[in-house]
Amino acid sequence: MNADVTIENKTDKTFYYMVSYNWSMGTDDTKQTLLPGDIKSDVLKGHLTEAEYSDSTELFGFYMMEKEVYDAYIAEHEYHADDDWYVIVQKGEAYTAADKRSQNYKVVISPSTDGSENYSVELTWE
Repeated sequence: MNADVTIENKTDKTFYYMVSYNWSMGTDDTKQTLLPGDIKSDVLKGHLTEAEYSDSTELFGFYMMEKEVYDAYIAEHEYHADDDWYVIVQKGEAYTAADKRSQNYKVVISPSTDGSENYSVELTWE
């Protein structure tokens, strides 16, 4: 099974991210960079077969960290420098859509509406 994902960064921040679909990490299992204003699309290969899919839940995951936060963490924990999966998935922020029976996902990172330097993340499916 495959899933199409689109990721849009409407903020002025740079992020590292990883995605997964049906328990399989995507984009070659390495962190990807999302620059301010970027829109990226990818096709993710899921772990499940069609037969397994019909009897199982579906899971899309989006994991991210601000580049500055990631870089600071790596500087402090050099032994994780070659382990993107651990750092992004375990130490970053996670957003999931479970059991939605969809192969089309969109993630939008937007500036916070409260005037702070925070941001909001919206994950939708079709």
